[in-house]
Amino acid sequence: MYRDNYTCQLCGKINVPLEVHHIGYWKGERTNRPSNLITLCTKCHDPKNHLKGGKLYGMKPVQKPLKEATFMSTVRWKLVNALGCKYTYGYITKSKRIKLNLDKTHYNDAFCIAGGTRQRRIEPIYFEQIRRNNRSLEKFYDAKYIDTRDGSTKKGQELFNGRTTRNKNYNTQNLKKFRGQKVSKGRRSIRTQRYFYQPKDIVIYEGKKYTVKGIQNKGSYIKLAGLSKPVKTEIVEPYIFRKGLCVV
Repeated sequence: MYRDNYTCQLCGKINVPLEVHHIGYWKGERTNRPSNLITLCTKCHDPKNHLKGGKLYGMKPVQKPLKEATFMSTVRWKLVNALGCKYTYGYITKSKRIKLNLDKTHYNDAFCIAGGTRQRRIEPIYFEQIRRNNRSLEKFYDAKYIDTRDGSTKKGQELFNGRTTRNKNYNTQNLKKFRGQKVSKGRRSIRTQRYFYQPKDIVIYEGKKYTVKGIQNKGSYIKLAGLSKPVKTEIVEPYIFRKGLCVV
């Protein structure tokens, strides 16, 4: 409604009861994408216009989506009004974080928003969603270079030219000039089969728990963290498979 200036997009009337219509309703597309929504008055948004031959039948999404900031601002006020909750602003959170000498992180922002000062805090726990049966058959491993600024080893993706797409100009510093000696070449890996064990799974070997580092010899041998030599896959037992929400 904000995007459409609170005006019916069919008859052009204002100061009338308004409703939101799904443009692709006639063909079963009822997603809440802003580009699939349009503002109509209650008279235009009637059952007759939804039927074949009606004004709303056959419409195609032509609305431009809201910019991210505008969309989030609109959703924010909807949530505040619906929940009746308190709210704050980013500059206030930033000021508190700087005053407390905290790094910019999600959990530090949450701490400042919650009114934190000098309370004792626990270490944050990070989780990641692991999809065990990854359907991607091909992986690309980036080349690695020596960063001439500090001598550390970094991926080519980190020392890039500052351009995100071919059609955009350079929008950040060109870091390619800091690429020193190439440590390893980039390579493509194509998976031909799926193995029973995957990296970071935990297995039992000789009564002890080990973390899987990788598979060798087409699955016949398994590389375990802490052991210098791979062992036969058939003599280890599964303990925990890494899948779902996992601690990083």
